[in-house]
Amino acid sequence: MRRQAPKRGRKSIIELRPEVWDESIKKLIHDNSSERISKTFKAEHADEPLKWISHAQRGQIPDATPISERPKEVDTRLVPGHWEGDLIIGKNHKSALGTLVERTTRLVILVPIQGAKNAKTVREAFTKVFQEIEPEMRLTMTYDRGLEMAEHKALTEATGVKVYFADPNSPWQRGTNENTNGLIRQYFPKGTDFSKVTIEQIKFAQERLNTRPRKVLNWKTPLHEFKRLVGALKT
Repeated sequence: MRRQAPKRGRKSIIELRPEVWDESIKKLIHDNSSERISKTFKAEHADEPLKWISHAQRGQIPDATPISERPKEVDTRLVPGHWEGDLIIGKNHKSALGTLVERTTRLVILVPIQGAKNAKTVREAFTKVFQEIEPEMRLTMTYDRGLEMAEHKALTEATGVKVYFADPNSPWQRGTNENTNGLIRQYFPKGTDFSKVTIEQIKFAQERLNTRPRKVLNWKTPLHEFKRLVGALKT
């Protein structure tokens, strides 16, 4: 059966009830389930049926730029400064550690996440790290569809790093980061409570990863290659 086109002039929830949409996004960012959001709206606005909504869709990141629009140079790994990012989730999903890996050199940066792993906290943590990287080496970041990156536009404004989002359920589009997360688990196995992991422990693991010779780098280390390319770009 052919799907009928929507009636002309029919407006979306964003146009009709923008305040409801904004509140829904805020609740999703703070790890509320779609069912909980629906029930909460009905309870909080019992006398306002226009504010009732059905189960909200998870994974909707405002103004997300898909990976299909990412510059083709990122695929070649010939141009440094393109990153992949992620969160490693800790014990009982109550803590997290941010991870960044540069695609050309495989340099790893571990990003401490202080407090709740919501969009504001994650954005602040990643922004701080990117601001400490040389501008010529912070071009793009590819991330999954996690709502913790919902404030990506603010991150871009603060750092210049353009964020692209992988397709849903497509971990191979961020394969470098997925493989690196496996290496990181050697130091922080599943079940780790990152709220109890010290900055010194995080820096120790990061140093070990970045000073380990890699076959893919002709047995050079990620740190060596990163410094070499930074120097080359500055000359």
